[in-house]
Amino acid sequence: MSTFEKCLLGGGLLFPALSLLMLFASLVTSWRSGRSTSLVLIPCIGPVLLTSWILVRGYSGWFIPLVWLLDPGTVIFLPVLPWLIRDCWQFSVFTRIMILRGRQGMQRAVLTIHRGGRYLLTKSWDRPSNELGIVGLGEPGSFVDGGETLTLLSNHGLRRLLRRVTPDAFDVEEPDEERRELSNYSLRGWRLESR
Repeated sequence: MSTFEKCLLGGGLLFPALSLLMLFASLVTSWRSGRSTSLVLIPCIGPVLLTSWILVRGYSGWFIPLVWLLDPGTVIFLPVLPWLIRDCWQFSVFTRIMILRGRQGMQRAVLTIHRGGRYLLTKSWDRPSNELGIVGLGEPGSFVDGGETLTLLSNHGLRRLLRRVTPDAFDVEEPDEERRELSNYSLRGWRLESR
């Protein structure tokens, strides 16, 4: 077996093994802590390398589907792929209607409004390099355009009203009682402008 074939085989086995190890570690951590954990998987790379190895070695093509079905990263990834594509499309530049920006102290916010009644808020903090703390977050949600107001409802339940003060500027109101765990998402009293 040539060095190239060994690399294909080694890499092709490494990625499914890493996915299997991560899956096992995530299940154990979740079981021990009683909380959900984030799973890190590496889909498709292992099966692509193993498929190449099968073709280079001249083995039967019947092994190719087996290689793809035995990779846990790929098996878990492929069913969620349509949702990932949908989310990418919903918040893409092709569906964007408006961009609003605002700044308050060390915080900056960018709110993009999209067709289909969706919005995406990204908020960042300009911290000195030696200061610890949050540096950024994202918040998807839905909106209703009321002409002079935009009503935003985030996926985690925070409600906002954007009142138009000029054709290109909105003042933000958050009528809901501020929940402590959502305080970093707050834009209460901000002015967002289209610039």
